[in-house]
Amino acid sequence: MKKLLTIILFLLTALTSSAQENFFEGELVYDNFENHSKMVLKFSKGMAYNGKRTVRVLMKGSVIHMIDNVLHFHTLLFPDENKAIIFSDFLKRGQQFPYDEYVKTYLSQFSISKGSVKGTFEKTGETEMVRDRSCHIMKGKVSVSGVKTDLEAWVSQEYKIYDSYRTFTFGMDIDGIAMKCAYKTVGKIPLLGEARSYVQSELVEMKTREVTDEELSVPEGYKIVESSSPFKVVGLYNDTRKYMKAQGIYPDDIDKEVTFKTEDEWSF
Repeated sequence: MKKLLTIILFLLTALTSSAQENFFEGELVYDNFENHSKMVLKFSKGMAYNGKRTVRVLMKGSVIHMIDNVLHFHTLLFPDENKAIIFSDFLKRGQQFPYDEYVKTYLSQFSISKGSVKGTFEKTGETEMVRDRSCHIMKGKVSVSGVKTDLEAWVSQEYKIYDSYRTFTFGMDIDGIAMKCAYKTVGKIPLLGEARSYVQSELVEMKTREVTDEELSVPEGYKIVESSSPFKVVGLYNDTRKYMKAQGIYPDDIDKEVTFKTEDEWSF
């Protein structure tokens, strides 16, 4: 009997370890190409700009650290602790918010499953090889308050993902790592003007490695202020934009709208 229990425990441990290893841990690097209307640029207070944006995504368990390499801005999310920390390397300060509130406000606007929008986002039945990985293609349309968005994603199911990873795709209901994704938003907001954005993102580097606790923490000497209102992060972005413009390093010129071409031809 004791021997039988030992065998059962061994098998359960092996299965558990296998399941844990199937979740991605490591670093993803994305190149984003963005084009926004003047109204979006104005009211984003620096969050949005026209041009290329490189984003590093570190993942360990449900914790995710998104690093904007252009704005030197960090989004550090701890779902299990209900904690979101946003901070700027230039300003050496940041803010901490409840995870649920921050994600609901900024990082889930394309989530049909969470009720953020109405629409469809489904597998098309088509597959395509992207960087030597088989991906299923997902497409859909969502809308909220008269603003409509087309969504597309090329998803690899090589690894499982925690729900926190979907914050990188603003809540798209994907079931794996996004090798490529894009969204096109068009609409008009009364008294404000045209709300138009086009963003395409492609994975350019993928490393499976151990992510250290130090990489998932705020550097020493940074001042972090706790707040219950996620909207206060807009001030942090605005202050960062002011600093970068004063230094002549902010990437966007609000009077210009630009287009970009990616390396490969995309099916859409």
